[in-house]
Amino acid sequence: MSRKHFLSMTLFICSYLLTFVPLAAQEEQGEKTKISERIVEEKQTHQDTTYQEPGTAFFLELGGKLFGSVNADFRINKSNRLSVGIMPSLMYYHLRGEKNNKFEIGFGFTIIPVSGEGGDFLHGVIGYRYQKKNGLLFRIGFTPIVIVSEWSFSPWFGISLGYSL
Repeated sequence: MSRKHFLSMTLFICSYLLTFVPLAAQEEQGEKTKISERIVEEKQTHQDTTYQEPGTAFFLELGGKLFGSVNADFRINKSNRLSVGIMPSLMYYHLRGEKNNKFEIGFGFTIIPVSGEGGDFLHGVIGYRYQKKNGLLFRIGFTPIVIVSEWSFSPWFGISLGYSL
């Protein structure tokens, strides 16, 4: 593993630990306190019990993680997803919202193995996700990119279209 690859992986792991692990811990703590509230709420109102969180999704992305990519997206839990792309890319998403409409924030990296210099890219996303179980997946958002070898920042936008299982 080259020094650049090691540095970008270290940055990704540190950013993940500093950003998303505390969010997940807060969410878990909040979930425990909300269980009794949900039970009372469900007894008081007749909620739609047919809704289920989507599982795996496959989508094409333009922009986003560089120019274009084919991705598979997997549910970790109700509000966290992991995406893996054909170009070696990995993305973590944290979702907030109701049913099919979600606000997403995420962080990831892409490694392009090219003879010579290659390329390591760190990227993020702040955007909107519409995802229906057994149906349409649509995403749009601001997806800034950091080119690790140059430590340069590029503002970027992405749009995705796919299918959710």
